[in-house]
Amino acid sequence: KQWYQRRVRGKTEVADDCKPDKKRISKVFGVDLTTVVKVKDQDNIPPLLHKGFSLIEQEGLSTQGIYRVNGGFDEVNRIKDLIDNNASVNILNKADTFTICSLLKQFLRELPMPLVTYDAYQPFIDANIIKDHDDRIGETKRAIQLLPNSHFHTLKALIEHLSRIATNSAANQMTPENLAIVFGPTIFRSPALSADTMIADMAHQKTAVKFMIEHCWRLLR
Repeated sequence: KQWYQRRVRGKTEVADDCKPDKKRISKVFGVDLTTVVKVKDQDNIPPLLHKGFSLIEQEGLSTQGIYRVNGGFDEVNRIKDLIDNNASVNILNKADTFTICSLLKQFLRELPMPLVTYDAYQPFIDANIIKDHDDRIGETKRAIQLLPNSHFHTLKALIEHLSRIATNSAANQMTPENLAIVFGPTIFRSPALSADTMIADMAHQKTAVKFMIEHCWRLLR
């Protein structure tokens, strides 16, 4: 148990300058974020997320319950398997909004190193409890700067995307708080093994995401 705790706490992300062997890596889901970006020859974010965000913003911004309502289980898994077997992300062109949203959430949940990395986790949580607004902005910015390149750019794209969705909350019923309920546990993963700590942190994860959505243009520029 002690070895596992050290391994979890000490887990590090793949270096920004890694050069993965494309012939040996075919999957997209469950693969380190930096590796996916490098394998797919993308400078910033995985093609799956880029394509999904684009389609949702073109066609789904007014969809009620977006990201809260799940797509069909069988269809989500069918497309996931195709993408993991080198299908083009253009396959999403024929998927409905809820299916696309479920695929994007699943990709983020299955990252071996969460989008908010373990090294940045506690600084995010600490920033979240600061009462002074400007100080909280400053400390959240410092936490964001701890992220590796691929994690920073993907977080930036995600939060800006969620901000656009929240702007349409009168139609889609997904306010910053509702989106944060969905994405708090999706992009944050506590490095602690204590059940009490993980449960206590869930509220901070939600409010941290809500704060980023509401202030993304100050935090992520």
